[in-house]
Amino acid sequence: MKVNRNDSCVCGSMFKYKHCCLDGKKVARWEKHAKLLPNSQDKDIIHKTFFEVVHFIEREEWMGACHASSSILHILLKEQGIDNELYIGEVKVPNKKPFDHSWIEIEKKIYDVSLFKPLEMVGKTPPPIFNGFDLNTNQVTDIEYGIETGLGYNEDADNIKNIPFNTYMLGFQSFPNGLYALAAILGRNLNLSLSSTELINKYSKTEWNEKVKQK
Repeated sequence: MKVNRNDSCVCGSMFKYKHCCLDGKKVARWEKHAKLLPNSQDKDIIHKTFFEVVHFIEREEWMGACHASSSILHILLKEQGIDNELYIGEVKVPNKKPFDHSWIEIEKKIYDVSLFKPLEMVGKTPPPIFNGFDLNTNQVTDIEYGIETGLGYNEDADNIKNIPFNTYMLGFQSFPNGLYALAAILGRNLNLSLSSTELINKYSKTEWNEKVKQK
């Protein structure tokens, strides 16, 4: 089906196609929206790092890579002195089936870089979540993080939760030193000089925090 410039965008943002996904304008709009949101004193660092990862996901069509992209964001922020926690849990988007997911939190606020590129989701997909806000509407997200469905994790999420962090990170054989090498590559655009070998040693004890809301 052909989408005309003045049609509603197929991504579900409620914007016209010409102001959204045409020519990659949606990421620029998300960046603009994120700058308007309340944030910590390190807003500029967080913003630039967050969108460095978002741009990579969009450019490479990195579908369903929530665990990988959240891990990289976690490391890049840590390397700039931004304390953050890496989470895994079940997530519920309104009117969608729950799914296993990863994200980071800064001062208990959710930063979700990969939500807009799910592996499987029928219909409209949500935008990234920045400081707990939906970047399409700039309203507090209505997505539930850390729900408990009683179904348990799928095989991939369960494996990630239970294996050493380095085993997961080094399992991406497209890069020497796995995802650590990709973190170092993206870090160059943030004026960071990172050694993937040093990152392996530095983050070997990293653990995923499991988020489950208390009933």
